[in-house]
Amino acid sequence: MCLSADRLCDGIYDCPYLDDELLCSIDKGSRSLTISNSSQPFASTQHSMLTYLNLANNNFVPDEESLRGLHNLIRLDLSNNGILVIRPLVFQDLVRLEQIHFDGNNLLERIHTNAFTGLKSLKTLSLTDMRLSTIHPKTFEGLDALVFLNLSTNLISTLMEDAFLGLDSLQVLDLRHNRIQEVSDGVLMALTSLSELSSDVFMLCCLKPDTLSLSNCHPGESDFSSCNDLISSSTARTILWMVGVIGIFGNVLIMVYRILLERQTFTTSNGVLAVNLGVSDFLMGVYVVIIVGNDFRYRGDYIVDDFAWRESQSCTVAGECV
Repeated sequence: MCLSADRLCDGIYDCPYLDDELLCSIDKGSRSLTISNSSQPFASTQHSMLTYLNLANNNFVPDEESLRGLHNLIRLDLSNNGILVIRPLVFQDLVRLEQIHFDGNNLLERIHTNAFTGLKSLKTLSLTDMRLSTIHPKTFEGLDALVFLNLSTNLISTLMEDAFLGLDSLQVLDLRHNRIQEVSDGVLMALTSLSELSSDVFMLCCLKPDTLSLSNCHPGESDFSSCNDLISSSTARTILWMVGVIGIFGNVLIMVYRILLERQTFTTSNGVLAVNLGVSDFLMGVYVVIIVGNDFRYRGDYIVDDFAWRESQSCTVAGECV
C-alpha cells in the first residue's frame, strides 16, 4: 500500500507490518540514520524510507548507484569524506532532498555538468572548505529551487560565463575566503532573486543584479575607489596630480641645485640630509603619478580591469598590489 508523506512517522501505524513507523527519530519525527567512521559500503536499497542521512566522517564516495532509491530523503550530510569529484547523475533519485552538505571534502576540486540533476527540491547547498578553483558554465543547472549556496573557503579564482545559470530562486550567495581574480561581466545577471552576496572583493558588487541592494552586498565600496574609477573623487584626483607633478619636478630642481651649485655644502651632514629628503619626496611624487596615471587609463570601467591593474608592472613598482 502507498502512504502520503504526512502519514509517515506520525505515531500511528498504518502499514500491516508497522514499517511506516520504523527508523523514526523520536526527537525529530523523521526517519534518520547516522553512520560515522565506517568502512562498510552504504546500501541505499535497505533504507528507502529515510528522510535524514548523515554519512559525514567516512570514506564514502557517492556514485550513480550508492544513493539510488532514496526518494524520501530530505537532508543529506556528506561532509569530511574522501570525495574528489562530484559526478553526473549521482543524486538523480533524490527528488525530495532539501539540504545537502559537502563541507570539509578538502580534496574535492571538480564538479561535473549534470552533477545535481534530479535535485529539483534542493534549497540549501553547502560546498565549503574544498579545492574548487573554477566555477564552470551550468555547474548548478537544475537547481531551480535553490535558495542558499555556500562556496566559501575554497580556491575559487575564476567565475566563468553562465556559472550560476539556472539559479532563479537563489537568495543568498557566500563566496568569502576565495581567490577570485577573473570574473565574467554578466556572471551574476542570472541571479534574479539574489538578496544577499558576501565575498572578499567589491568587484562582485559592481556586477550585481538589480535585485540586490548595495547595503546587502559585502564588502562595501572603498572610500578611495569605485566601480568606475581607481580614484573616485575628482577633487582628490586633481590634488594628487598637482602633488605628483610638483613632487617630481620640484625635487629634481632641488637636487640639481644642491649637487651642482652648492658643492661646498653638499658633503656636509645638512647637505646630505637635504638631498635624501629630496630623493624621498621625488619618489613619493613618482608613486602619486603612477596612481593617477592608471586612474586616467582605467577611468570609466575600472572594476573590469581591476586585476589587470593589480598584476601590472606599474602596480608592482608602486607597491600597491595585493
